[in-house]
Amino acid sequence: MTTDPIPSFPPIVISTDPSEGASIAVNSSISISFSKTVDTTSVENSVSFTPSINISSFSWSEGNRTLLIKTTGYFAYATDYTLTINSSATDINEKPIDGNVMDSDISFNFFTANLYYIDEIMIDNFYNSTYWQQPDYSGSTRGIFLPATSFEYTRNVYLPGSEICPLLKRSAFLKYQWEETVPAGGYLLREYLSTGSPRNVTFDTTYTLQCYVYGDGSKNKFRFCIDETHGVSWPDHEVSKWLTIDWNGWKLIEWVLSDPTSVGEWISNNNVLDGTAYRIDSFQLTHDNTGAISDPSLPLFGQGGVRGRLLPCVSLDWEVINPLLRTDSG
Repeated sequence: MTTDPIPSFPPIVISTDPSEGASIAVNSSISISFSKTVDTTSVENSVSFTPSINISSFSWSEGNRTLLIKTTGYFAYATDYTLTINSSATDINEKPIDGNVMDSDISFNFFTANLYYIDEIMIDNFYNSTYWQQPDYSGSTRGIFLPATSFEYTRNVYLPGSEICPLLKRSAFLKYQWEETVPAGGYLLREYLSTGSPRNVTFDTTYTLQCYVYGDGSKNKFRFCIDETHGVSWPDHEVSKWLTIDWNGWKLIEWVLSDPTSVGEWISNNNVLDGTAYRIDSFQLTHDNTGAISDPSLPLFGQGGVRGRLLPCVSLDWEVINPLLRTDSG
């Protein structure tokens, strides 16, 4: 029989994630850390949730001192939960957890967020799209070193969840380099969506535009650009505010279209989202003296859209972008 090196002290719960009274996303896992090596079977048999939810797996680490619990399906939205470890749980020396000699249970409480997506529209998965033009296609693009700038696709970098489906293991990316001489009007790379089914996806300001971007810490800047209509034609362009690419790895970028303070300035009549419908125009990059002139790695774009929802995905040298539209409900 394996025993703990210090068998005389009963084990205690030293931490939980979430902590007592915390709010979590509905797709969260639960983690519990113990002070000593526990009897995994007794602990697993003692765990339950109120309200009840089925447990899909238990995973142990740190020498059977840390337990990760994954559930079958998601927790319910806006719900108070209690996780209980009943008095049958022991360590490997058969000492009750927390010294539970009085047959009392251990429990902690948490609750789930009250926001969820009621609609989702995919704009582009970037599986094999021919709808996006090369960066020099747009007359608005300026200040790029053309021989080192292109829009391409890769199977080497993709969203982690794509591994379950080989067709999804793909992203688009922008390889780019800025000219050293600042152009009149400043630097701008407009990666333009000119045609095809992604361009036909329309949405309104009840949606949130989302995009996964694989950042490289370049300190260059990224924004969305959308076309705006008040009827039949699409005469106007609106943009989100510039976001500095100061992170490394995947990050979900959002433009909450209902937020008037989120709108940036470009060639709009009024920089206000007051149209009847919108569609994707482009992803845009810019550069100032804080950003890198060139990126040996690239920004990447994965699937993207709007939520409410819409999704496009893109990668930018190496920022990967995944746009998507969503609508939230609370």
